[in-house]
Amino acid sequence: MPAAMVLCVVKGCDNKSKVYSIIMFHRIPTKNKKRKNQWLAALNIDLKTPVESIKKWRVCSEHFGPDDYLVNMDSITRTTVRRLKDTAIPTIFRIQTGPSVSSPMAVSVTLKSQLFIFRRSKCTMYTN
Repeated sequence: MPAAMVLCVVKGCDNKSKVYSIIMFHRIPTKNKKRKNQWLAALNIDLKTPVESIKKWRVCSEHFGPDDYLVNMDSITRTTVRRLKDTAIPTIFRIQTGPSVSSPMAVSVTLKSQLFIFRRSKCTMYTN
């Protein structure tokens, strides 16, 4: 039986598991309540969400910066292994902005994709 497809829980992110993809998927920490609450707050998810639901969700590696990973060399396979640091919190989010559409008759809307990186009370915006 094939493995179930993994989807990123971040709103607006459409990443999903694929064969030979460089995107990794991380579980939301549930054992440490403080870390769990930090992740849920960063992801704009209700802090009262049942743990049973949270355990099913994943966050893709695109929501973490390079400093959020430990990089080690596997001595047997001689490959680089990236592991998420225990202090990492998802901080990179792509937000769609543009004119609001209230009429179902609207044919097309041009949206601007903006990338927001939230780091320790500092917000940087990049526009594509």
